[in-house]
Amino acid sequence: MDLENYLQNNSKTHLIFDFDNTLAQLQIDWSKWGEEIQNKLIELDPYPWKKYQDNAINLSQLQNHYIRSFGNKIKDEIIKHSIWLEINCSGGAKPNSKLISLIPRLDKYQKFIWTSNTRQGVEPILENFEVKKYFEKIITRNDVSLLKPEIEGFELIYDKKTPLKNYLFIGDSGSDKKAAKTIGIDFYKVNYFGLNLDLD
Repeated sequence: MDLENYLQNNSKTHLIFDFDNTLAQLQIDWSKWGEEIQNKLIELDPYPWKKYQDNAINLSQLQNHYIRSFGNKIKDEIIKHSIWLEINCSGGAKPNSKLISLIPRLDKYQKFIWTSNTRQGVEPILENFEVKKYFEKIITRNDVSLLKPEIEGFELIYDKKTPLKNYLFIGDSGSDKKAAKTIGIDFYKVNYFGLNLDLD
């Protein structure tokens, strides 16, 4: 069932969208993440970095580990590095054309973005796609300490006057799905780019 039909059959008022691989696909070589700060991370604790290199944990889990362990001491460095990567190593973004064209027609819903990408990487693309103005809040890497599936980003969106059953999280990954489950809201899976990112 496509999203438009889903919304016709389910009573929702607040739509939260993931960004990368949902609204668009960033053209970034993610293997370059950490190049500038690798030595600093290894000096703090080499074990998580080794697990990341061995694909035992993903990039969000890696960042969350270091920030939980070392707090603002490393958080600011991680965010600064992520901004550098998304500005300097990006080849742009492929739009999810179906979803992008739907956004302006969803005028009866309150719409938000909750992404693990940086504001500097996301907002110019949304402007280019001419959809940024439709979102009430855009919660990015810059706004939180911990990434999905931690729910810090949702707390910056949540209106306690609105029942959780009225929210829908629209995303592509296992982290998105797990965050929605932790919060207690419904999840709609997007697979426009043909990926299967840890949804089990």
